[in-house]
Amino acid sequence: MAEPDVVRMMREFGAGVLAEEEKQFAAMVKVWLEVERSLEGQMSALALEIERARDAGIMVSMEQVRKWERFQRLLGEAKREVTKYEKYAEVMISGRQKELVEAGWANAEEAVRLARPADWQEFIGALPVKALENMVGLGGDGSPLAALLAKASEDSGVGLMRSLTQAVALGWNPAKTARAMADGLAGGLDRALLIARTEQMRVLRESARMGYQSSGVVVQYKRIASISPRTCLACLLSDGQLYDVTTDFEEHPAGRCGLVPVVVGVAEPQWETGRQWLLNQPDAVQQDFMGVKAWEAWRVGEVTLDEMVTRHEDGVWGRYLTPTGITELLGRG
Repeated sequence: MAEPDVVRMMREFGAGVLAEEEKQFAAMVKVWLEVERSLEGQMSALALEIERARDAGIMVSMEQVRKWERFQRLLGEAKREVTKYEKYAEVMISGRQKELVEAGWANAEEAVRLARPADWQEFIGALPVKALENMVGLGGDGSPLAALLAKASEDSGVGLMRSLTQAVALGWNPAKTARAMADGLAGGLDRALLIARTEQMRVLRESARMGYQSSGVVVQYKRIASISPRTCLACLLSDGQLYDVTTDFEEHPAGRCGLVPVVVGVAEPQWETGRQWLLNQPDAVQQDFMGVKAWEAWRVGEVTLDEMVTRHEDGVWGRYLTPTGITELLGRG
């Protein structure tokens, strides 16, 4: 099935956004590595102190380590460094949100132009700066990005403690212990990257949806998902789903789906949806996406593809969908 121009344009636009995101994430990781390097000496010193205590015949426990001055210094310094990183990430994400607000509106304008080239200028007006820029610097729940990013410090502290506890319990050597602490600390980076993708893509989609709505000629939009091994089953099966233009988009954290407009007086855009694509794939590919147990239940008619998608409502992430867990899925059959 040949894809309409608007669909091809949306795919190209989405690929461009993700390419820019990769550059942004590379920059964020580079700055994070400086956080790790600044703490490297303290983590190595703590790991050596644990080793020396063992060599002296002391049975080292995590309870003891928690009381050590060196451990307390490391924890305090880690919190300070990650807090500085949060401020950096907030500026980075807010700046990118602003760019994507403008890009989403321009993309909506281009989509309407492709659908109705003769009179498109009548329908998309100037960017409603106040309405759209109010999204910049905020999360999906309306709270400042700083509040979401503040959890990065918590994730880093928890990750460091978990890794150190395991290292002490298993008697790892100093080098392995220090590396484990650094890996645990990286929970803060993971959190920041998750927030970046989620909140940046959210304002991009919301800007486009508001652009469609303001046009007066877009009554609905269709969800469009990329088809790749990275695409989650819920997004794949929901590809092509219709929504009223006044309805907020539903997406899980870090989701990459987009919106294709359905324009009055123009044939509804059609393409091979993710569901159709999946049904045409060999068993091995279907199993990769569904999981073997879910695939087997589906093949014998115990569950449907629709049941493999679960919708949620969350105060932080808003309305979103996820693949149904295997226990819940088989319980529905």
